[in-house]
Amino acid sequence: MIDEILIKLNRVRGVGGAVVLTTDGQVVAGVLRQEVDDARLAAAVGTLLGHAQHLASTLRLAGGGPLHVQGELGGILALPVGKAWLAIVIDPGANLALLQLEARPFTEQLAAAIAL
Repeated sequence: MIDEILIKLNRVRGVGGAVVLTTDGQVVAGVLRQEVDDARLAAAVGTLLGHAQHLASTLRLAGGGPLHVQGELGGILALPVGKAWLAIVIDPGANLALLQLEARPFTEQLAAAIAL
């Protein structure tokens, strides 16, 4: 069921792949392009989330919100999905605000599927 949701998410314009991961960087499910290793991506995003949560705690900011990293060749958008995270690989030139709106139903479906 999770894979089916990710396959549909990958049809959204600007999405180059997606992986659901635990807070410690373990893959729950992934649908990525062939050149991207889901385990490596999940581990890197898990590390990034840990650092972001530590920073938020140090600065007394609320944690657990979306995290976005952008580079010249694309980016990563990490969104909470229940007790897990959804990392979306973003194509270059994608509209981030629109992508966040279009991803919302998928995060809700994934949170429900993970809770089962």
